[in-house]
Amino acid sequence: MLDPIAKELYAEIYARPFLGISLPCSAWQVVTKIEAGESKQAIEHLYALNNSSVPEEPGLNSLFVRSGNYDVRLERHREFCSFLFVSRSTDTENTLNEKLPYTQEWLYQLPGKLLIRNSIKLIPNHYHELDKQRMQDYFDDQRVIGNYVFDRRATVWTSFRLHDQSARYIAFVGDLSGSQTAYLLQQLVELETYRIMALLGFPMAKDMVLELGVMNDTLADILRRLPDVNRIDEQGFLLEITGLSAKLEALQAESSYRFGATRAYYKLVNERLENLNEEKFGQLSTLSVFLRRRLAPAMRTCDAIHTELIQLSARVASAISLLQARVSMTLEEQNRELLASMDQRGYQQLRLQQTVEGLSVAAITYYIIGLLDKLYSLAGNLPWSLQAKSLTALSIVPVALVVWWSVRKARTKITEHDS
Repeated sequence: MLDPIAKELYAEIYARPFLGISLPCSAWQVVTKIEAGESKQAIEHLYALNNSSVPEEPGLNSLFVRSGNYDVRLERHREFCSFLFVSRSTDTENTLNEKLPYTQEWLYQLPGKLLIRNSIKLIPNHYHELDKQRMQDYFDDQRVIGNYVFDRRATVWTSFRLHDQSARYIAFVGDLSGSQTAYLLQQLVELETYRIMALLGFPMAKDMVLELGVMNDTLADILRRLPDVNRIDEQGFLLEITGLSAKLEALQAESSYRFGATRAYYKLVNERLENLNEEKFGQLSTLSVFLRRRLAPAMRTCDAIHTELIQLSARVASAISLLQARVSMTLEEQNRELLASMDQRGYQQLRLQQTVEGLSVAAITYYIIGLLDKLYSLAGNLPWSLQAKSLTALSIVPVALVVWWSVRKARTKITEHDS
């Protein structure tokens, strides 16, 4: 019995099948950037096209419905959803003027932020000079970029601009089969999607340029003042530089995914361009030459900002380590001074204790001699040759020695117990 995940792995191979293509054909793409939880709303929006109910377990990330004369496919990705409408019946004469398959109301109600609107026109027969004026009109007389694809069996044209808030592509399809035409459509759809998604990191990179410059200046100022800082200011310096480190960590957390996604999307753009197997058409720039010339600077900016962020974070970490070492040395010096002071106070306390011990021996001896004097006085009528006063005087030295020895022995036992 196969594990359930094995079935998912087998099904994943066919998770994104090509839609059926019959020429001439029009396709429209709508891409929205979604947040967590909005993917389900995109599914509901897809099935609302033909007023059908959403399956309990949609499962796959590629879903398909039919709405009127259009096939519609929804692709769900981590941060965006793509809707692709493909017409099933198109009039050759009106291909470039075909109406949108969705209403403005449906478009405005899409979950997430609308990022991409794109239309692709697939026209049978090879491109001819007589198509030039019609194509220029379609692209609003803007500069057109195009080239042969698939071993000169088709040509692709675009301006990489917005026309009525939508990108536009035209492909003149010659000797391509239905599956090859569907593959061409898929490559153009993904090329437009990934080139825009790759550029999402560029505005963030531009916004971070000034902020990183300020942080760099702040760090340089801290390091310039560091050699002259005194003990009192070291803690303040440490707080200042750890605050700078916290800001950098926040920037890294905010931008690391975006810059990583930018590199991944840019790689996908290059892969899609390679899949087209382009050949130059006349004096026009090819899609790959144009995109790489325009996209590459933005990608390099993102990489440069990401690299600078990492390097600045490393320099801040190094400065923190340096300052912490200084603070540790200062604390060690303070601890040595404190221990020396404690040793001095301990020595003074010892001397005081020894003085007190001497006084205590004298006091105890005095009280014991007083008691002995009373005892000797009571024994005054006995036939002793010595008088009571004499006995008292003779007892002073032995009593003092015994008391001194007893105090010393008690102190020795206490010292040994403490050690």
